[in-house]
Amino acid sequence: MSRNAAEEQKVRALFADWLRTSSALDIDGAMRPLDPDIHSYEHVAPLQYRGIDAIREVCQQGFDLIKGDFEWDNS
Repeated sequence: MSRNAAEEQKVRALFADWLRTSSALDIDGAMRPLDPDIHSYEHVAPLQYRGIDAIREVCQQGFDLIKGDFEWDNS
């Protein structure tokens, strides 16, 4: 396996784990792979969020709005 293919597999596994944990509304699991200094653009104002604490807060607010089962469609 080439280095690029191996790296791609790592990224795909990381993303699959993130999809699984966020679908389970597991905020700790969803935050685990993120860098503490992350900059993210989200769906609510102010749109740009900086730092893991800000991202955690806005993601938790989104999780709190979900009623019932939730699953990402990654097709």
